[in-house]
Amino acid sequence: MTKDEAPKKILKKLGETGNFYARLEHLNVDFGGGVVKEAYRAVLPNGVFILPITDDGKIVLVHQYRVFGRGWTYEIPAGAMDKEDQESPEMCALRELEEETGYKAHEIEPLFDFEPHTTMPSQSHLFVARKLVKGEPKRDKEESEMEAVEVTPSQFWAMCLDGTIKQGQTIIACLVAKDKGILKVDMKEVKKGHPF
Repeated sequence: MTKDEAPKKILKKLGETGNFYARLEHLNVDFGGGVVKEAYRAVLPNGVFILPITDDGKIVLVHQYRVFGRGWTYEIPAGAMDKEDQESPEMCALRELEEETGYKAHEIEPLFDFEPHTTMPSQSHLFVARKLVKGEPKRDKEESEMEAVEVTPSQFWAMCLDGTIKQGQTIIACLVAKDKGILKVDMKEVKKGHPF
């Protein structure tokens, strides 16, 4: 076997259940060394995450209720890419930002691409959105409790550090934006905490 040859491979898909947002595939997998077993793999759609920055430098977050175990969360706007429309990550980011917050971005910049789970085949695209114009959100009915909130970069950083923000992609956005100099943090303000 060469260095680039896969030592393990999926032999056959035996079935699947779920929907566009989450599927579970039942597979027959060759794990190498003559070991063939049935296995299950979760599949999520590709997604986008948007770090919206207002003209006065505030970060726009969404406060929403996550029914599957996490309760109320603060996170950056995000969403799944629509396969049927074949939309680009940029178009999806613009759509999701407006749907969830009401903001239209006149400038969007790719910041970072990553795979959120090593065992799930999906790609996440992180964007910074600027030159925002406030409008009305276009939320789905099941997102009616969602609200947009604005925090300073230092408050955003404090929320990530103290565990108020638990969602991994939002924490990645915070870390990458700070590392690239996009998120300007005042440590004196961080020590004061945040309003949440």
